[in-house]
Amino acid sequence: MANVSRQNITQQKIAEHVQRLGELYPPIQLDSVDRTIKRPWLVAKRFGHVIDYLARVELEVDRNVLELLVLLPEADETNKTFYADVWQPQEIQHGLILDRLQQDLGGSRGATAGAVIRDQDLGGAGSLQTHSRHREVDVLPYRCQHRTASGACL
Repeated sequence: MANVSRQNITQQKIAEHVQRLGELYPPIQLDSVDRTIKRPWLVAKRFGHVIDYLARVELEVDRNVLELLVLLPEADETNKTFYADVWQPQEIQHGLILDRLQQDLGGSRGATAGAVIRDQDLGGAGSLQTHSRHREVDVLPYRCQHRTASGACL
């Protein structure tokens, strides 16, 4: 067997990899997705419940990131960058795409129908600056103020 040398993994290499992931795999834009469905009634019948579940799971990543920021306040910048600036935006877009697919199938109004998220709706005793460039949110204690048509907690 050939002797394969192991690459030394450093914090810098991991940070560069996370940065590349964000650059190479930006969130998919909703209007770039071909949602053509030849037999929507059949897709809805066979996979509607799965699509609903997947949409809710993807949209819950937003909550997961908030929980990570609270539960792991000492996480390094690379981890915070990954889950707040790379993972979360990608997964939210996946959820919105699946939600739109649900609507295209004529099912429920979708996981995000009528939901409005405001920072103060997250309530709480403390304020936490997220690593994301987009907002500051109150997260302690986290409580669900908005339930969507599909039951996702936003």
